This record gives sequence, structure tokens and C-alpha cells, in this order.
Amino acid sequence: MTLCAKLKLSIWTHSSIIYLANHSNPPYEEYTLRRFNEAITKQVEKKGGRIRNMLLFSGSAMLLFPGGPKIRDLIDAAFYATRISCLIPLPLFVIQSASINRILTPELLIDLNKIEAHKDDYEDKRIIYTITTKGENLATLSESFDSTVHWLEAVKEQYRLDFKSEVWVVTEEDNYESNQGFYQSLEKKGGVIISTPRSYKTPNNTLFKARALHYASQVRVERGINTCDDWVYHQDTETMIGEDTVLGNLDFIGDADDNCIVGSGIILYPQDWRYQYNSVEETTRSVGDIGAMGQAEMWGATPFGYHGSHIIIRADIENEIGWDFGKSHSEDLLFSLNLRKRYGAVTSRLKGFAYEKPPLSFTDHLKQRRRWILGLLEVLKQPEIPMRFKAPLLYGLLTWMTALPSLAAAMLSWLRPTGGLIDYLGGLILGFTWWLIISTYMVGLEIHEAYIENHVPKKLLKVIWSVVLGMTADAVSPWYALIRRTSSYDEIKKDSLVNPV
Repeated sequence: MTLCAKLKLSIWTHSSIIYLANHSNPPYEEYTLRRFNEAITKQVEKKGGRIRNMLLFSGSAMLLFPGGPKIRDLIDAAFYATRISCLIPLPLFVIQSASINRILTPELLIDLNKIEAHKDDYEDKRIIYTITTKGENLATLSESFDSTVHWLEAVKEQYRLDFKSEVWVVTEEDNYESNQGFYQSLEKKGGVIISTPRSYKTPNNTLFKARALHYASQVRVERGINTCDDWVYHQDTETMIGEDTVLGNLDFIGDADDNCIVGSGIILYPQDWRYQYNSVEETTRSVGDIGAMGQAEMWGATPFGYHGSHIIIRADIENEIGWDFGKSHSEDLLFSLNLRKRYGAVTSRLKGFAYEKPPLSFTDHLKQRRRWILGLLEVLKQPEIPMRFKAPLLYGLLTWMTALPSLAAAMLSWLRPTGGLIDYLGGLILGFTWWLIISTYMVGLEIHEAYIENHVPKKLLKVIWSVVLGMTADAVSPWYALIRRTSSYDEIKKDSLVNPV
């Protein structure tokens, strides 16, 4: 080992000791099966009440705003046209509401008796927990890795489950060489480090995260990890797992067959929680994940919801499709679409949460959303993707773009009232739309409640202010993406502590 490498390892070890001294109980120890089942049970029990409240809220709005439009001049007409934009996302809201109600049943709970019944089947199974990272957030990466190793060992020991597992960290050769001491420490804990060579090229000259993912899939093939008994669980740099995550994976592969080869679940964002707009806004993504699980239950696919972490994929299928999609900001979306194109409706619900963290600044919030939007636009341009797959994406993008005009219309209506949209029906639609928005934040915060109980503010106004800021930030995001385009792959800062290297 060179003197430089020894020095880096010494610094990293010293920083780790200081970190552990201040964090004797890592947060991932709280990510238990009990908390998952309690969170889901609470939402199942509240489902009936939410449906009742939705009907009451919508009906009340219809009675309070029964009139049609009152257009007196061109200014009124312009204001009214802006308000019409709130009708565009209505079908998506209906799908989201139906999907959430469909999936929130006791069947979503993790049943240990069911896992016990499959105990003998797990001996032939292998799960590769794969953390793909550019290596710019090493403190966060270290925590995610530790959570994975901790809960794999704990679940195997506590429940006497015999299944094969490995924890892979897939990074770039440049990053590995710059932080060799750090990665060697992960290897000593049992990690498998996959360093993507800087000279590596795919047939389609794939860049960014997809390039590393494709290289990892080729390494798996070379190592014989390419059967229907091999599974790949994907994590981002900040994706911590819990006891429920591991048991949820086992629950999934115990039932899997050729019609169920990909699982997608719910991501929470309790890490580095601060009761500000960025944390609060991410809770709505968790509710979107619940809706996506409902879509998978109904259609075997998630046309209005996808992500590249907290998914489990059968290894032979992933290796066959690969990640060689060229220059792409949305490799997860492209993989999902190619999967549907080749295999049809094969996605199902994945029980258990994953635990991530929100962007830590407003700029990073915008950059993260920009990456999604630019990736979506890239997919829409690809001729090999069928139009029936592009249509939901295009509609979803249009819905997101109308968020800002809809917010503007809500504020303008206070300054210059122009009546309702349509007699009576307009009030009903308005009430339904706003109730679903309010309900999304309520459900998102409730499902995080057990993990952020020490951070819940005492003043309701602080909650409301966080919601307003978060909603505004997300409404601005797609317009920022179009105005401030970039050809790079935005890596979002996740380290809230001093980098350990």
C-alpha cells in the first residue's frame, strides 16, 4: 500500500471512530419489521375514513361553489383559462386514488409465518444487494453499506434463514483509486467492490449510472450469477435498508414465478429529517410509491411510477435486458419500459420500506428533478419505445408542467374571482382535487411518523408553511429543467456530515 493510501485509510478510520462515538445507535437499527407493519396497519385502518372525508370535502365544495364562470372581460377570460389547467391532472388523481385504495389491504403486511413456510426454498436463492455510487457521498455510502450488512446478518441469525447474499458496491475506477482505503474497509466487512474500468465502453456508448450497472451485469454473468434463483436488489448511495426490507425481499422471491420477476416498493425519507420543505415534499413520493404498487397490482406494470432503487429483479432477466441504453439520465425508466416491451406485465408489489434522504438544498432539489425531466424527454425521443408506453409518460409530464399554472390560478382567484369552472360540477372537481393533494401530504407524513417522532413540530403553521414551500419547489422544477438544461448527470449532495475520507 502506498504512503498516500495508508494516510487516507488512517484519516478515514479516525473519522469513523469519531462518527461512531457520536452515533452509538445508528438510525437503521430502528428500521424494524414491527414499525413497518404498524405503519401499514395504520393506513389500512384509515382507508375507509379517508374515502368518507373525500366525499364530504368534495360535496361541500360543490355546495359552496355552485356557480359557473363569470367572465366580464379579456382579463377574466385569461384568468379562467389558467384555472382550467387544474382539470388536466384529474385523470391521474383518479388513478392514484384508486391505486392506493386497491393496495392498502392487510395483504401488504409482512407475515413471518408465510416466510417460515418457504424456509427450505430459500437455501437455493441468492440475493445480490447492489449499491451503485459515483462516490461523491462516502459518509452516506458507508451508512447504507453498514445497514445492509447489519440487517442481512441479523435476519439470518434471528429467523434462522439460510439464503445466500452478497453486498456489492459498484463505483468508478477513478473514484476507487482516489478512495482506496475506504473501499478496502468495506471489503473487510464483507463487501464486494466492483470498479468500473475507465476504459470500459458498451456497444451503445452508454454513460453515467447505466454504464456502471451494465458493467456489473456482465460481471455477474462471468461469475455465474445468472439463474432464475439469483436476484438483484438495487440501492442508491443513500438507500439504507431495514429488517422489513430483507424480509420483504424474501417474501417476494418466495412467491415469484415467470409472471412475477420484478418487485417495486415504498421508499421513505427519514434520514437527516428536518421539518422543512425538502423533507416534507419527499413524503409525497412515498405516497406515489403506494400508488405505483397499486398499479402493479392492477396492471402488472407501473406506467405512472418508477424508480431505480428499492427494486428487486431476477438476475437472468436483468442480465438479458442489460443497461446499455446510450446517454441517458433515466436508466431506471428505460429498463422498466424495455422490460414491459419484452416480457409484458411482470412487475409486482415489494413489501418492506427502503430508507433514503431528501436533497439537502433547494438547488439540489431542482437539479434532482431536472435529471428526471431530461431523462423523460430523452425517452420520449427514442423511436424503439412504443407509443402506448410513451403516452402515460407524456401525460405525466404535462400534468407536472401544469402544477405551476394551477398554483398561480389558485392565488389569482383570490385577487380576481371569476366563479367556478362549471355549474356545480366545477365545485365537485375542485373539492376532489384539493382533497387528494391535502390527503397526499397527510398520508405521507403519517407513514413517516414512527421514524420522525422526535422532529414533529408543535405548531401547525410550520407544517403548512413547509407544505406550501415544497409544493412550490416541485411546481417550479420542470420549468427550471427546460430553461437550465445540462448534458451532465447531476450528482446530488447527500453527506450531511464531514466526508470521512
